[in-house]
Amino acid sequence: MGVRFDLANYPVIVVKFPSEGDDGDIHAWYDDVERFLETAETPIAFVDDLRSLELAATTASQRRVAAERHDRLVRSHASKHAGNARIVSGPIVLAILRVFDWLSPAPWPVAVFRDMDEAIAWCRVRVEELGRADPG
Repeated sequence: MGVRFDLANYPVIVVKFPSEGDDGDIHAWYDDVERFLETAETPIAFVDDLRSLELAATTASQRRVAAERHDRLVRSHASKHAGNARIVSGPIVLAILRVFDWLSPAPWPVAVFRDMDEAIAWCRVRVEELGRADPG
């Protein structure tokens, strides 16, 4: 899949997705996200740049893998996951994400943006909020 993680704004991690990938690529991406969350000493948030991803072309198998891995992520790492900002380019992708969120809701805040700077700023606020809520 070739997902790239940009740590320049850490504890906000910008995730840049390529146009396509297979089931193995989805597993690799979730493995990396889980590693970030496992090793983080403070809450972190993710900006998912989905503008290149062809979500409408995903297969049933890919959607199933993503839903299963998302559910596992929710169960194991919700305490450090401050939020997800998604950058999308059109209404079709937004509609697909809404269905995914309905089927596999996350306990952390999720928002959609068209602007990277706004998405990063929103994530910084989520990280600060979760950090203040965490007594440890």
